[in-house]
Amino acid sequence: MSMKVELFYIADCPNYETARQFLTEALRGLGLSGKVSEIEVRDCEQAEALMFPGSPTIRVDGKDVELTLLEQDHYGLSCRLYLVDQQRQGFPSREMIRDAIRSSISADAKRSE
Repeated sequence: MSMKVELFYIADCPNYETARQFLTEALRGLGLSGKVSEIEVRDCEQAEALMFPGSPTIRVDGKDVELTLLEQDHYGLSCRLYLVDQQRQGFPSREMIRDAIRSSISADAKRSE
């Protein structure tokens, strides 16, 4: 199984370290030591090409960890807010990250059957 885990961020993002810590903890907690690709988004052109909704963004196998994220028609260099327990915060919850990883593992297992 080869899971693709990506962490997108902008320079000086105040929530990047927390998101990275939660992601590392989630992978370890699920017994995974997969490599995380950390990608700094440096300009608006790159943000558009990556469909970057803001910093930090975590994707597991190309899917955003925030399942309720709506399609956007504008991307750029900005901070991101996540809806966690009916409140907005600047990073995804541990649960969102774990659920995204588990979902990817489950989908991979089904493809292997």
